[in-house]
Amino acid sequence: MIAKLILPWFGGSAAVWVTCMLFFQIALLLGYGYAHFIVGSVPAPSGNCHISLLVVSLATLPILPNPRWKPAAATIRSSASWDCWP
Repeated sequence: MIAKLILPWFGGSAAVWVTCMLFFQIALLLGYGYAHFIVGSVPAPSGNCHISLLVVSLATLPILPNPRWKPAAATIRSSASWDCWP
């Protein structure tokens, strides 16, 4: 959802999509690592850990982009191949 909100700010280029996808893939990998860690090393009643993570995630909602993140119009450059000279 955050990628959908900030994509128009940065022009919707491939670099923005790749950065968003890289972030979400890393987050997914960390989630898999967490699940692997919980199953392998924590005793069966690990509900407290899950509930505390759920509370932390709900406390940070809604995730909205800060308007200060929006770049000024002059800082967005075209990445077209014919625009290689300043």
